[in-house]
Amino acid sequence: MIADAATKERPLAITVTGRRGDVEETAQRSTTVSPWGDDRGDDAARLLTIFTAWLAEHEPELGIDAGTEFSGSFVAPGLLVVSHYLYLSDDWELGLSWHVMVPPDDWAAIYLRPRDEAVPTHAFELASQRGALADGVVVVAEVAPPSEVVR
Repeated sequence: MIADAATKERPLAITVTGRRGDVEETAQRSTTVSPWGDDRGDDAARLLTIFTAWLAEHEPELGIDAGTEFSGSFVAPGLLVVSHYLYLSDDWELGLSWHVMVPPDDWAAIYLRPRDEAVPTHAFELASQRGALADGVVVVAEVAPPSEVVR
């Protein structure tokens, strides 16, 4: 279920029930839904293109390339300096973050979480957004995957 768009900040109660065989567990949490437009989708799409091209060339066993269909959404809008975007495909959750700074502090990073796993299994960092987008210099390195995801 996706929460209705908020016209003003409001609370949202979340209830999740899981069943396996005869065992059933329910967890309840609450959060706040805020009216926040997606002003970062274009930037995220450009960075996703860089990462998917790099993954296709350097990590082909992951099965991610320019043809992989992702649906994306802006996440964690209240965080400043680092922007976050979430992409989902049938097989992967791809969390994209980028540092809103000037070179040499303009990195971007992704984590990859298989949709049937609890935590990310791979992560990669782009050394410079400007280097990649303006100069065509794509320097990506594998980094340790995060122990949790950003929402």
